[in-house]
Amino acid sequence: MHVQGETLTGGIHRHPAFRNVVRAYAELYDMQHSAEHRDVLTHPSPTSGEPVATSFLTPTTPDELVKRRRAFKVWAEHSNGMLGRTGNHLNSG
Repeated sequence: MHVQGETLTGGIHRHPAFRNVVRAYAELYDMQHSAEHRDVLTHPSPTSGEPVATSFLTPTTPDELVKRRRAFKVWAEHSNGMLGRTGNHLNSG
């Protein structure tokens, strides 16, 4: 991979162009496991019962829709709205 003519070596998490966004994604993963956010950012998988990201929840009730909205609000507030499409990429696994 090349970034502005420079060959990227050592992983993108070390390159100045990517390290902050990689750190921000890691924080979102960690938030899913924190006691403060676990109930909002995860829900039980319908197949395994294990916690998965609320973004994977297909709302079938008004309460589930509210849960998804709350989860996306937590992510938006944490990232100042800069990682708005993160939900579908995150999971607890």
